[in-house]
Amino acid sequence: MPPGDAEMSSEDDSGAEDEGQDDMPASNLPPAASAGSACSKNPEPVQSTKRPSRVQSLLHRLFRRGRQSKKDECPDGEVTSQEKVDDSSRVSPRHHQTPGVSQVMSSAKKPSSRLQSVLRKVRGKRDCRSDMPQVSDQCKVPPGNDEPMNQGEEPNRLPTTKDLLKSSQPGPPDRFGMPQHVQVSSKHVCRVENVNVSGDENPCFFGPIIEPTFNVTVVSAPKDQGQDKPVTKPPYSLEAILENQHVSQEDPTRRQDGKLPTPEVLSPSGKPNTQPLPHGEGSVASKIQEAALAEAAADQCEAALRSWYTSTGSYVQMIPWVDDDTKHIMDIYTNLQLVGVGKEGKIKSYKGIFLVETREGVVIRRIILNGLAGVGKSTLIDKVTYDWAMKFVRVLRKFKLVFALKMHSLEQSSELIDAVFAQLLDRDTPIDRHALTSYINANPEKVLILLDGFDEFMTTNLNEHAFGSILNILTRKECRDSCVVVSTRSSHFNRLANNLLVRKPFTHVKVLGFSAEDVEEYVRKFYIDEEPEKARQLFERIQSSDVLLDLARSPMLLLLMCVLWREDSCLPETMFRLYSEALRYIFKRKADTSPDEVSRVVIEIGKIAFHGLISPVQLLSFDESEFERTVLSMAIKVGLVTSQRVLEGLIIQNSIQFMHMTFQEFCAAQYFQSLLTTDPKEFQKILEKLERTIKNHPAGFECLLRFCCGDNEACANHVIKVLRNPASDSALKLALVCFFESQSKSLPCQNLVNEVLTKAVCIEDCNSDGVNAYMWFVKQIMDQSQGRSNAILGSVEELAICRCNLQRWDASLTYCIQGLTHLSILILKACSLTEGNMQHIASSLGNAANLTVLDLSGNECLGGSLPSWVSHLQALKKLEKLKLEDCHLNRRDVRCLAATVGHMGNLQDCTVQTDVHRHSPKDDLVWPTNPLVSRTCTETSGIRLEMIECSLTGTDMTDIVEAMTKRSDLAELILSRNKGLSGSAALWFNPLKHQKCLEQVVLSDCSLVDTDIEHIAESVSEMPGMAELDLSQNNLGGLGASWAPHMQVMKHLQKLSLKYCSLTGDDAKLLAISLSSLANFVMLDLSFNESLGGSAGMWAPYFDQMRSLQQLYLRQCALTSKDVKHIAVPLSNMANCMELHLSSNEQLSKHAVTWAPHVRSMQHLKILVLLGCNLNKQDLKHLAASFGDMPNLVDCSVKSAYLSGRFLVQPTDTGISLDLSQRSLTGKDLASILGAVSKRNDLVEFMLSGNDSLSGSAELWSPYLKQLKHLERLELHHCSLQRTDMEHIAAILKDMASLIKLDLSLNDTMGGLCKLWSPHLKQMKHLQMLDLSSCALTGDDIKHIASSMCDIPNLTELKLSHNGPLGGTVSSWAASVQLLSHLETLDLDDCNIKRQKFKYIAASIGHMANLTNCSVRSNYMGSRFQCLIQPISSGIQVYLSERSLTGTDLADILEGLGARDDLVELSLVGNNALGNSAILWSRQLKQLKHLAVLVLNRCSLRGSDIEHIALSLSDMPALRVLELAGNAALGGVCGTWALYLRHVQHIQKLHLGSCSLKFDDMKHIAEACSMMPELSALDLSGNEALSGCAVVWAPFLNQLQQLRQLDLQECSLTGEDRQHVCLSVNDFTNCSY
Repeated sequence: MPPGDAEMSSEDDSGAEDEGQDDMPASNLPPAASAGSACSKNPEPVQSTKRPSRVQSLLHRLFRRGRQSKKDECPDGEVTSQEKVDDSSRVSPRHHQTPGVSQVMSSAKKPSSRLQSVLRKVRGKRDCRSDMPQVSDQCKVPPGNDEPMNQGEEPNRLPTTKDLLKSSQPGPPDRFGMPQHVQVSSKHVCRVENVNVSGDENPCFFGPIIEPTFNVTVVSAPKDQGQDKPVTKPPYSLEAILENQHVSQEDPTRRQDGKLPTPEVLSPSGKPNTQPLPHGEGSVASKIQEAALAEAAADQCEAALRSWYTSTGSYVQMIPWVDDDTKHIMDIYTNLQLVGVGKEGKIKSYKGIFLVETREGVVIRRIILNGLAGVGKSTLIDKVTYDWAMKFVRVLRKFKLVFALKMHSLEQSSELIDAVFAQLLDRDTPIDRHALTSYINANPEKVLILLDGFDEFMTTNLNEHAFGSILNILTRKECRDSCVVVSTRSSHFNRLANNLLVRKPFTHVKVLGFSAEDVEEYVRKFYIDEEPEKARQLFERIQSSDVLLDLARSPMLLLLMCVLWREDSCLPETMFRLYSEALRYIFKRKADTSPDEVSRVVIEIGKIAFHGLISPVQLLSFDESEFERTVLSMAIKVGLVTSQRVLEGLIIQNSIQFMHMTFQEFCAAQYFQSLLTTDPKEFQKILEKLERTIKNHPAGFECLLRFCCGDNEACANHVIKVLRNPASDSALKLALVCFFESQSKSLPCQNLVNEVLTKAVCIEDCNSDGVNAYMWFVKQIMDQSQGRSNAILGSVEELAICRCNLQRWDASLTYCIQGLTHLSILILKACSLTEGNMQHIASSLGNAANLTVLDLSGNECLGGSLPSWVSHLQALKKLEKLKLEDCHLNRRDVRCLAATVGHMGNLQDCTVQTDVHRHSPKDDLVWPTNPLVSRTCTETSGIRLEMIECSLTGTDMTDIVEAMTKRSDLAELILSRNKGLSGSAALWFNPLKHQKCLEQVVLSDCSLVDTDIEHIAESVSEMPGMAELDLSQNNLGGLGASWAPHMQVMKHLQKLSLKYCSLTGDDAKLLAISLSSLANFVMLDLSFNESLGGSAGMWAPYFDQMRSLQQLYLRQCALTSKDVKHIAVPLSNMANCMELHLSSNEQLSKHAVTWAPHVRSMQHLKILVLLGCNLNKQDLKHLAASFGDMPNLVDCSVKSAYLSGRFLVQPTDTGISLDLSQRSLTGKDLASILGAVSKRNDLVEFMLSGNDSLSGSAELWSPYLKQLKHLERLELHHCSLQRTDMEHIAAILKDMASLIKLDLSLNDTMGGLCKLWSPHLKQMKHLQMLDLSSCALTGDDIKHIASSMCDIPNLTELKLSHNGPLGGTVSSWAASVQLLSHLETLDLDDCNIKRQKFKYIAASIGHMANLTNCSVRSNYMGSRFQCLIQPISSGIQVYLSERSLTGTDLADILEGLGARDDLVELSLVGNNALGNSAILWSRQLKQLKHLAVLVLNRCSLRGSDIEHIALSLSDMPALRVLELAGNAALGGVCGTWALYLRHVQHIQKLHLGSCSLKFDDMKHIAEACSMMPELSALDLSGNEALSGCAVVWAPFLNQLQQLRQLDLQECSLTGEDRQHVCLSVNDFTNCSY
């Protein structure tokens, strides 16, 4: 039993149990212990006065309870004869007889000192010797052996698990189904409860199993948790059984009649045993016996598996056909390349696949090994089993049982236990099937199942209902906690990883075979016992050929190479030739036969193999009767096939299997090739069958098709023709591989050439075979077409190779590029290119004179290699775009690339971004966020060179600038954060002069000094186009006298940025004097120079001379109120200065009263920014007063911690908007502000939302609204307006003719008072939108509003949402809404309108012809309702979806909407209550004469509903789409309702998805649809019951010749189903699966 089970005997609990048990009266003691007992033969032992231990007291009490319950079974005063006999021969409890145990767990560790101490306490107390039951160390104690222990005699030792095992070897079962060695006695037994004693070991001590059991369980608490922490136990472990068993006064194992139950159980042979068990099926004893048997069976199985995996199973047969050529797996195993798909990435060792976790931290227990044939998946599984058996790997030690099963011997109905006994255990194994099954079910987390070869699975058309336990475990329906690893070929991965078998989460690992280093290691190990020179020569030969090196990555093919090299020291080039040589070697080694005889044998067995491969249920094992005897004998003799005896039911048969599936495919291909010459008609017949078989899944037959084309041009042409119909990317790739296998010396068919060599050739996600086939294909065309090659290859303008390893194909690629004379785009993305590869490729690109785009992104190995090959790109004179993203370039690469850009006159886009995280500040990688070279955003057609943080030095800068002198289009030069440029401007300022087109230079944070500024100014002075210079973050403070005077030479400069330069007042003064002479200077940024604060009086007056200045930035300069005063004086005289940025000058807070009046003097200012100045409400008041006197100000922003909103003046299409929302303004504040802003005639929008302090004060400020003559929009949202407020506001607004939008929402005090102020609305003839949401309006309010506004012709939008009181009075006010006939949008969301009341609104909507947008959502008291009306191009659509409308509700709603002639779409999705109610509302449906789309999905409709609906729809000629998906009750009864659909002859689309349709329904649906001449689309998706039976229902589709779209997605159709569908529908029907 595992440690860590919950303890019953903790100190606190034990103390409670023992309380009151110390002084037990003699009358309550068992008879054997009572004084003067007549049945006691021995003198009564002396009672000890010493207090018994807690354990003893507990056992004592349990013992007494057991005896008492035995007495209770007989009537009062009645004593059985058997009891009399027992009383006469009863022995002392100390020498109680203890029968043996049938099966126990095998863990027999030596008890620890702590355990021994506890046990001594149990058995060593002499004072309780007569009271306590004892367990002797003998399985049988002779009766009468009841003398007391002599002094000095060693106490009887308690039996350990090892002792019990020795005494419990299974023997012939007796009549109870128990082994004979178990001594069962009904005498001298006691009934007690369980006792758990905490300790360090887990031995179990069992008493009798025929009667109620005495059981002492000693468990240990985990080291990392206390005893009081709950511990999860296996549900069928012994501890769990004992803990969960309820102990009562009555024996739970007995029936009411007092007899023991006799359940049917399994015998050790697995057959039912009809003999009764000696105890109840659900009793503790029964469960203990079952658990013990299961543990013992698991121990035996574990031992057998470890023995197999470490003996015969640990030897790898190097050559499958040579029995004596084997090596131990540790001598030959070589690590494989494993790559996890997803976040796992490359896996160093297979151990990592068992440790992958979900995002929640749960270990994923389903693992898929995906790889090509022969890539080493099976060997990897063998290595796992060996490591487990030897206990080499820690992660595998948690598994007690590891089952490695071959799936070629399994079917979908196979059971795990049957497969284990058939494949892994001896035929005469004593392991009990039932017991082993019980252990697996009880301990799934201790079981690892390795399923090898899903692609070889005997069953291809899966039926979930026929799954056995193996597939159920795989799908997590059984043994969910077991770990399952399944291997498969890549072609079968999608069949395995889907909702039917392996669902997410699962760990997906790609087995890539060997790397070049692994190939060398494998070859060395293969020849370790032979000449090492052979290993070296073979590896050199493999390296010499790209094809061989690629084939060698497959362990299976590498093994063949090693074998062939050992024989002849030569290797072929193709996979076909490699297997051909392998077969030749097989027959040469084992049989002296002629080549003709070899060919005959291969073709004969290939015939059986071929038909097995292309059969609907792919066969990989065959009965020996299918083969000709002599041929089979020869094939078995040479080892090409193997014969195994298998048990199928009760019949033993010989199963024939090929030594590997690839050899079956090779032999099948040989047979197929032979038919081309021997029987052309049969060849054509089989070819047609093959075409149908591979139509939907050609990749699954890749090896077979490759072998079929091997060295056979004629056969290859037929196969390629099959693969091109229908054409697909995967089929095209396979066709090229087949052409390569043929090694044809003539050109392929012109159609294949045209499909491959299109204008844009794209090769994506190809393995080495695919890349090699492409390269060889192009090479053949170049070599053989001669004069035609220019015409064929010249049509290719774009070549894109993505995610293909090209490390070994650079020579072939360069050869191909030479033939692509018109190539303009070359993409080699994520191709693992190295420095050597790029040296070859770049040097060959000189011939690509038309190349304009070169993309090398994702080649991480290129980092640090650019200096060796980038110079070759200079020859690409037409190159416009170069991408080197995610290439891990370092700063040296970027500097070298930048210098090269100068020689590439047309390059306008060069990106070098790397999407990785910086590892350390010293890392040399670059992570630019912007391209190195890009087009500028200005109107000029120049380029931008950006080299941020590239560690440029003065020398680097000189080289780059000199190279860029050849470019006449360099407009922007960004060199920020290159601190190495400090003091080096003297080196590069001269070349910089020649950049005549340069417009912007950024040298921020380059540690420039004052002398650098002098040289930079000199260079800029000679650049006529130079407009912007950024010198920010260079510490120039206090040095203005040395550098500021040089600024005046930059005559063309327009913008200068000196942020973070620590400038002082003197620096600003000198700078202003110098810049005053620049006639074109428009922008100066002095932000973040805090030393300027408080000194504006020194430098601000000189700004008066910069008459051309338009923008001045003084953010975070620590400016004070006096500074603003000094700044405002010169700016008031600068007519061109329109922008002033004063953000983050917090000293201005609370002092606007002193500086705001001075701002007013800047009459020409258009933009004023005061963000982050922490202005308060009083500041805002003074600022707003100034705003009224600044006629040109159209943009002003104020945001601070004191103001919850944002004061915003911003331009609109017709004027300006003033936002004073959430400012806590009072009536006086607003009156003052309105008086100031009333001078602005361009104020068109005024927002006052959230100022709840305005409540009751409208009398003060509403008169000022009259002065806003041009106001178009007024928001008074959430202002707590009172009745009197509304009276004053309404009286004023009626005279504001320009106001078109009024927002009064969230003023809940207005409810019930509309009759007082709504009459004023009559005069607002211009109003277009009125928002009265959340105003607590009542039904009477709506009546007054509707009456007042019915004559306002421009009112098109009314919002009444969140007015809860309206819900209860819908019937009283809904009719009033009809008066607003001109309304286009009506919002009634969350007004607590019940679905039963919506009929009144629907009646009004029916009479509002202009209403095209209406929303009614309600969730009142849990009653959810929703109605949406939205406009579409042809009318309106109504959604009444996902709500519980009843038939009566819908009838009333349709009655109201029936007057709308523009209702064209009606959706009723999810109204489950409509089921069986169509008779109530189908009549009203007829009124919707213009309805084109009706959606009734998931409405629980029945067949009778369809009858009524269809009859109504027959009178609706405009209907085109009918959706009935998700109505499961329609399935299986189509015969009752489908015939009515024929009345709806005008529909074009019919949706019957997820309707639980059965195969016999399809007949009726097809008949009905055939009567619909306009039906073009039929949706049957989600009807999974159609899976596996298309042969029955697909022929009915022949009737639907008008169909153009058939949707069968999510129907779980098999490949055979799809074939039947394709054969049944017409050629014009597009089927979706």
